[in-house]
Amino acid sequence: MNDQRCERIHEHRALRHPEPPPRMRGRCARALSCLVAAALAGCSASPSISVLGAFFPDWMFCVLGALATTLVVRAVLGRLKYERALGPPVIAYPALLLLISLLIWLLIFNS
Repeated sequence: MNDQRCERIHEHRALRHPEPPPRMRGRCARALSCLVAAALAGCSASPSISVLGAFFPDWMFCVLGALATTLVVRAVLGRLKYERALGPPVIAYPALLLLISLLIWLLIFNS
């Protein structure tokens, strides 16, 4: 009786969680290995700039440049009374900062 109960439990589990076919497992393994290889390829060199002998990461310069540019854009929009057209400032200015910092990185540091 105990064996029959165990068999029913295993059958029930097999119906709820069927194992993927072997072909699908191979695809998942290949996709995962491609993602790992792509992630490790990005670690080949650290992007940094030497300033008076100290090395600073590129993203720091991108964020500082984007911050200055975003403050200028905010001042210009405020002066022209277009600041409300941007939407909620809590969302608009961080998005603008991110956009400008990524553009600076793409235009200057992406070689």
